[in-house]
Amino acid sequence: MSRADLRKATLNIANFSNANLDNANLSDANLESANFTEAFLKEGNFVRANLNNANFTGANLFGADLSQANLTRIILKDANLQRSKFGVLIYLKRICLA
Repeated sequence: MSRADLRKATLNIANFSNANLDNANLSDANLESANFTEAFLKEGNFVRANLNNANFTGANLFGADLSQANLTRIILKDANLQRSKFGVLIYLKRICLA
């Protein structure tokens, strides 16, 4: 699903563990409680996405754009965040990095 166009999709509670979503467009998507464990999300577009309670444990988010995304209760344990963009952090509560 590399380069997938999932703009404005409703995918809450979806399981994307180990999925290849490099360069995917998930802008404005509802991804609440989605599981991205060990997923490949390099250069992914999550602008304005609802990532409340999403799990990115061990995910590769190299160069991903999370600008204006809802990051409440997001889990980023062991995630690769190099060159990721967070832009304006509007919703940033209880992020788990450890």
